[in-house]
Amino acid sequence: MTAPRLFAALALVGLLAACTAEETADPQDGATAPDTTASPAPVDASAPPATTANSPMVDVTAFIAGGNEPFWSVEVDGDALIYSTPEQMPGLVLQATREARDGNVVYRGEHDGREFELELRDQPCQDSMSGWRHDFTARFDWGATTMTGCARRTGDPVGEAPDAAG
Repeated sequence: MTAPRLFAALALVGLLAACTAEETADPQDGATAPDTTASPAPVDASAPPATTANSPMVDVTAFIAGGNEPFWSVEVDGDALIYSTPEQMPGLVLQATREARDGNVVYRGEHDGREFELELRDQPCQDSMSGWRHDFTARFDWGATTMTGCARRTGDPVGEAPDAAG
């Protein structure tokens, strides 16, 4: 990963949605792993309705998703995912199958005996740390660990500042 890509990945990790963590046992290796099941910060009630069967996101194949507490990100390009954390840089390449489900997009697979699933929901999301707004809500299951956050299409602006949304 080039220095600009690494910087961009680190910046995204810091900008995307907040999560809380509590310890749960990971049956894959018996170690204790964070279970981040808290929801992203609530968004403005005037936001567009969530999840439609004809969602435009179903045709998109490149996303950036992530959250904080713990910091994580997943960059999606087709069926390849790059899962990164501050401890796992430049990231772990995962091969996934892609499925459109109820207007949402789900990527799933297995890596070294550990199942993973990234679900991107056509639902607005606001990063509780930065306040940035994003088009989608993300959930990443990595073994027994669940992380939540926000997502956007690759190439879209990082987010919309809270005070810019008139």
